[in-house]
Amino acid sequence: MSYLLDTCTLIWLVGEPDRLSRKAKKIISDTKNTLYTSDISALEIQLKYSKGKLTLKESPRKIYENL
Repeated sequence: MSYLLDTCTLIWLVGEPDRLSRKAKKIISDTKNTLYTSDISALEIQLKYSKGKLTLKESPRKIYENL
């Protein structure tokens, strides 16, 4: 099945995975599923990061390169 991860889910996945629901973790970890992110999520994350409103362990660019 295909899933589009929203911005919040994506942020939690890379920074605070314990905040994800059990169902979300199951969907994300199932290798039969195809996960997508939107270009708007990437833009939103970059804007929040550059304005200091979002703290990440790595830059958004590196995070997206590792997805």
